[in-house]
Amino acid sequence: MLRLLAVVACGTRTVIDAMFGTYGISELAYTPKLLECLGEGMLLLADHNFAAAALIGQIAETKTELLIRDKSNRVMPMIEDLPDGSWLALKGPVVIRVIDAEIEIAPAGGPARRERYPGDGRIPSGSY
Repeated sequence: MLRLLAVVACGTRTVIDAMFGTYGISELAYTPKLLECLGEGMLLLADHNFAAAALIGQIAETKTELLIRDKSNRVMPMIEDLPDGSWLALKGPVVIRVIDAEIEIAPAGGPARRERYPGDGRIPSGSY
């Protein structure tokens, strides 16, 4: 088995950078090696496996914007409530904006289901 990670441009599907290695090493272990291709003016879309606080801090250092789907059961300590219903929270050393979303997942051949992200993770500041 092989583990492949790639940074791909959404519009053109151009591979910007990629790396591969043994399947026995996690995606998070390989990811920091791809950060050199990131920079200011870019937006990185990532799935919940990449929502680790240390990795988010490393991505923030590249000046790349990040949009990531976090796990639905993740607790997000609120720093500030924003007028549009989102809120600011800390993820490691980085202040992030948390947007509550409901996603419908409709797998081929299976029943559709709805999930809320970040789910019940909103807690008032001072409660953690």
